[in-house]
Amino acid sequence: MGREKRRSITPKPVTGSLKVFVCSTFTDLRDERQHVLEAIRRLKLEHESMEYFGARAARPIETCLQEVRDSDVLVIVVAHRYGSIVPGASISFAEAEYRAGVEAGKLCFVYFKDEDVRVLPAEVERDSEKITLLGRWKTTLTQEHTVTTFTTGQDLALKVATDLARTIHAKELASRTEDDHPPKSTSESVRREINHLVKHAITLNVPEEILLQCVRQMLRDVIDNIQGVRVRVVLIFSSEDGNVARLAAAELERASADILLEEMNDDGSVAFGQLSSALASADLAAVFLSRCSTESHWIRAELDAAIWRQISMPGSASIVPIVLEDVDIPALLRTVPFVDLRGVESEEGFRRIIAAVDRKRHEVRRVVPGTFR
Repeated sequence: MGREKRRSITPKPVTGSLKVFVCSTFTDLRDERQHVLEAIRRLKLEHESMEYFGARAARPIETCLQEVRDSDVLVIVVAHRYGSIVPGASISFAEAEYRAGVEAGKLCFVYFKDEDVRVLPAEVERDSEKITLLGRWKTTLTQEHTVTTFTTGQDLALKVATDLARTIHAKELASRTEDDHPPKSTSESVRREINHLVKHAITLNVPEEILLQCVRQMLRDVIDNIQGVRVRVVLIFSSEDGNVARLAAAELERASADILLEEMNDDGSVAFGQLSSALASADLAAVFLSRCSTESHWIRAELDAAIWRQISMPGSASIVPIVLEDVDIPALLRTVPFVDLRGVESEEGFRRIIAAVDRKRHEVRRVVPGTFR
């Protein structure tokens, strides 16, 4: 599983059906590739892989990288071979495809062949230089993503199909949320909120001079906050994890972050789309993952939709998974590094969360601060 965080790249928007690119070595994973491609076809998704390139005028590496850029999701399968080196480069075709996918902001689902599975000698890398390169690449993948292991082609196909099906479902739910709650421009939202506050003040018979004084004070607070570069953080958690989330919120507020708590009730009482609305104005979303939050159907549905909306919209809040215990991490959250709090003392855990927020603080160039309502 990955480390806390190295860098964050926001995937580009996806429209229409998902197009999947299968990235792996070929000779040692021929059977696994066929099972995966068949699973993708059963989901009625577009797909691309080296088996179907055909004759093209472009060089092989150019064809591969263009297909990666034209896809929405990369399925990256790694076993014990590094593969052919790109002519004139020092990395394999598979790693070059992965790098192109990351740079283009594609979703990356990563699968490693289980080390305990017996393989033929011909399926194991023997070139010492390639062994080193393979080790480095696998280290990068485990640092940047949560890796899933597989044993057979059928096992891999089932896991890939499950992850893609959940991704499709999340995309559909997010689309439904957007239809119900169409995005407003920032200026329009600001004007509406100011208008609402002024009308409310008038109904309370607030004198004009006091109202103007309050507006001036708000402007001064805004300027002070901009100079301090406050980060707006949404903490997403199940009701069972409320204590640790609220303690983390208190620590983050002391570290100059504006906090919104979004408690997800597993009985489905949270209004659908509420979480997406909260995330729309945030810089960072910390998702607390426990057995309760990942096993609840209601939480998973709302969370998947919200996460899809965030990762598919440039400029949206960065997602930081906070792992509290051993759980099946949702597919979409496996594409980003997480903060591991399993077996960690509270003080160290809060330090790690604050460090993640501080990294986001350095990325923020302009913040319109305020208090969450």
